[in-house]
Formats: sequence, structure tokens, C-alpha cells
Amino acid sequence: MTLSTQELEQVRATFPDYPARLENGRIILSPPLSLPFTPHDLERVQATFDDYGMELRRGRIMIMSPCIVNCGGMASAIARSNFGFALMNWVKTGSDHPLGYVLGRCGWILPNGDVIEPDNCFIHAERMRDYMRQNGLTKLPESYPELVPDLVMECCCCTEAETDPSSYQKAKLQMLKAMGIPVGIFIEPEIEQTVTVYQQGQPEMVLRDGDILTIPELLPGWELPIAELWET
Repeated sequence: MTLSTQELEQVRATFPDYPARLENGRIILSPPLSLPFTPHDLERVQATFDDYGMELRRGRIMIMSPCIVNCGGMASAIARSNFGFALMNWVKTGSDHPLGYVLGRCGWILPNGDVIEPDNCFIHAERMRDYMRQNGLTKLPESYPELVPDLVMECCCCTEAETDPSSYQKAKLQMLKAMGIPVGIFIEPEIEQTVTVYQQGQPEMVLRDGDILTIPELLPGWELPIAELWET
């Protein structure tokens, strides 16, 4: 689902000092001066429009469709849910102790200062504990942690497949791979029903019905038949 001119005007009325425009169905909010937006600025805008997905890219704030079922169509919502449930269930029960955290729509500060908010991600419990210890935290951080997840999943919206060929999400995964993220996954549930896997030191791998997604280097023993992503 793309954002509308009415939503653009709402953003402009709320933040009149910030230039805003529609671009590929998203609202791009630019800083009023030459200084780029910071993660703190993103948190302030997110608090005002908390139903919307947001990211900080190259000093600008990108506002995306609300996190609701019809964002991207029912097939996208089902695929996101099935992937997250399958991974979360295995992470919690696949060993004597939970291996880590499976999170959806959670912001992460990257080494270049950008903030991403993937559809789903996984981070090892040990890495999160180290981050909490280094920052004097006794519980999971409430603000964006300065961490790159171990796995990021993006699910294509039907509007992007029709008008943008998923270029934004794929470019994000390629950027994360360049930053050293171990695994990126792109799910296209609407047209081709494929899963593209990005891994360090390996070429892109495209999976279809009949294939099984495995990530032995990161999640040894986990298997997800691709066909299960589309099941209702």
C-alpha cells in the first residue's frame, strides 16, 4: 500500500519545518538545514506516527506504509507471519536455551548512522547480552541499538513488485551484505513466489516451491520448506 497525498499533507502539517515529498509510495522527510537527521530525530517522528514503518537513510527519514495486514496484500502478510513464526518457534525450542531474539519492525542503528526497520530479523542472544552489558542495561534496549542483526528478512509488497520492482528492499539487503551482515532474505510472495538468500562469500541463491531454506552457518538444524511460507 502506497502512502497518499493526504498523508503527506498530514506529515507537513505536523512538521512544517521539514521539507517532505512523496517518492515511490513513501514519504521522504528532509532536514531543514544542512545537518542530517539523527536516530533521535527519527524516534521523535516515530512517536508521532507510530503506526508507520520508518527508516533513516543518508540523513533523511523515510516513512512507509502502516504495519497492518493490507500493507502489501494478504499474501505478503501471510508470508511475513509464517516466516517469523517458523523461525521464532525453532529459536525458542531448538536447543536447551533460546538461541536469540526474533524481532519484527524493530529499528537498528548501522555503522554508517542509518537506521533500518526490517520486516523480521534475528540476533544471537550472546551478541545482545554483550551489547546490554557494554551499555549498562539490565533489560532489552528501548531505543534503537547500535547493532547489525545476524539475519534480516524483507517481504515484497505487491505495490513494489508492480511499480518499483522491489529495488528499495533489495538495495537495502545488498547494502547490509556489504556491511557484513551474515544473512539477508528477500521474500516475493505475490508474483513469482520466490525467496532470495544473500550470504557472505556466496552468490545470491533463489529458492522456489519444492526447495528448503537452510542456514547451517547461522542456524544449524533449522529447515523451512518454501511452500510453507504461502500456507494460510
